[in-house]
Amino acid sequence: MSRVLVLGAGAIGQWLGGLLACSGTEVTLLARPPHLEVLRVRGLEVEGAQENLPVRAIASLEDLPQEQRRFEWLVLAVKTFAVEAALAQAQQAGLNPTRVLAIQNGLGTEDQVAACFGKARTFVGSVTRAVACPDPGVLRPGSRGGLALAPLARGEIPGDLPARLAAQGVPVAVLADAAAMKWSKLLLNMVANASCAILDLSCRQLLAERDLFRVELQALREALRVMRRRGLAVVDLPGYPVRLLARAVRWLPEALAFPLLAPRMASGRGDKPPSLLLDLRAGRARTEVEWMNGAIALEAARLGLEAPVNRFLAETLTALARGDLPEGAFHRDPRGFLERLEWASSQSQGKASGGRRSPEP
Repeated sequence: MSRVLVLGAGAIGQWLGGLLACSGTEVTLLARPPHLEVLRVRGLEVEGAQENLPVRAIASLEDLPQEQRRFEWLVLAVKTFAVEAALAQAQQAGLNPTRVLAIQNGLGTEDQVAACFGKARTFVGSVTRAVACPDPGVLRPGSRGGLALAPLARGEIPGDLPARLAAQGVPVAVLADAAAMKWSKLLLNMVANASCAILDLSCRQLLAERDLFRVELQALREALRVMRRRGLAVVDLPGYPVRLLARAVRWLPEALAFPLLAPRMASGRGDKPPSLLLDLRAGRARTEVEWMNGAIALEAARLGLEAPVNRFLAETLTALARGDLPEGAFHRDPRGFLERLEWASSQSQGKASGGRRSPEP
């Protein structure tokens, strides 16, 4: 591997790009202000490292001469809802990478990548290490977790990318089943994510409330039922025993699940606000919930299953982001949130009476 292009120079994109640069790879980051200017002037700074990392930052793919548009890897690190636009840019620039690594949260974007570059060249990645970006061009990676990746077409080999990352001290797991990996990562992503965004609560605040923890438990159980119907095995990911989590979610009664799981879930999340809450606070009209809880609800319906909790979370957060619900409709209002969820669940299961009205948000 000699040349890598990273589309989406957020915290994760910069982190992966920086690690590969340390391994001797020529890395180009497609970045936006204010990261662009900082990366161009001083390179990438990782807290605790002795010197900054040499990466090339560009503002547009058009800044690359035609003879420099050949890359061994294209790392697609944009938000899930930005994948379509990023792929269009790549096609317009005539990019033809040997392999593509898509590291989005949620489900479905890997099919978009395969439609653009071919299934045999598409690899799916799941990053399980939290990486903060306290200032432009400055990274603060956590100590737990790493990267799992799997080919979309079984049997394809990712070359020396795993070895290069592992040489930088990052745990890397190469898995065979991309769908099982993505769904297993989704189990981690969805915990205290959409609910925190809707209620504007921290993970610790939310998971300290037993009634709100029950919502997370129900959403996870819905996802696990879909996985079982699809025949997908839960797999462990670097730093996270997801199979143990799944067994506990499936079999522990709530009286035991709350004291045993809630503190661990809160600790795993750390103090960083979850991604969907950050999207909402940033004023984005679209969030990744469509590819997370929304994707679970859609797949459940396709398989003849019910996923009322995931459907409610997806529809409510989407309505808040679009402005269809007033801003802060459920702001720190667990009671209103739970009443609305109960009503929505009864409606989706056909239990609501004809005269029953939806509680006002």
